Amino acid sequence: MPNKEDRYSYPPRGMSREVAARYIGVGETTFDKLVAEGRMPKPKRVGGRVIWDRHEIEASFEDLEEENSLQRLVDASRAAKTHVEQARARNEAMAKYGLDAFLQAS
Repeated sequence: MPNKEDRYSYPPRGMSREVAARYIGVGETTFDKLVAEGRMPKPKRVGGRVIWDRHEIEASFEDLEEENSLQRLVDASRAAKTHVEQARARNEAMAKYGLDAFLQAS
């Protein structure tokens, strides 16, 4: 029986690994890593095929943006904290060895 062409144009709901990776703009290896990390959804098995749900991919992709923004804030916060701690340690060391008075006199 020949396949009938569908009169409607719409993206497929289920995607192969290759198509899912391409859909979010990464290679298959990166996509596999994202799935393993739980940052992308696990596939569904339909018959003998392994497919990813486009809607779940889109929802996970939206979370990646938020996750990256949050990670940038966390990194910036850690860097600022480290900078403050380094300055405090430097000031304490200078005071302990009397270097602060020496530097102020110079």
